[in-house]
Amino acid sequence: TILYTSHYMEEVEAISSRVAIMDAGRVIAQGSVDELVGRMAHEDTVRFTALQSTQALIENLEAVHGVKSVNVNGNAFQVISSANSGNMNRIMEIVTQHGGATTFSQGSSNLEDVFLTLTGKKLRDSEA
Repeated sequence: TILYTSHYMEEVEAISSRVAIMDAGRVIAQGSVDELVGRMAHEDTVRFTALQSTQALIENLEAVHGVKSVNVNGNAFQVISSANSGNMNRIMEIVTQHGGATTFSQGSSNLEDVFLTLTGKKLRDSEA
């Protein structure tokens, strides 16, 4: 057994057979990467890089029906919604109204999504 601690979820996914996610010194989830990611199969994730990151943009995204969380790191956004919510077009419209974006993608969840959803904290943020 090797214990490896990291905020780099890409590395954790690549080398770990089992993962424990901790928040405030407590284990809040554990299992294989596939098990943890599978728990989020009921969610859709939209990622984009906004030309302008404003509080109004964040608030408008949070107000969309079905949106569970909006995670922001600089101009990089991750919006997690209930599965089959059809929010991609709504999100694109809101972002366009707030200056647009350089990239948009909708995809499956990964370990970083699990961490963000469970803790509500950005990876590598100074408050961690």
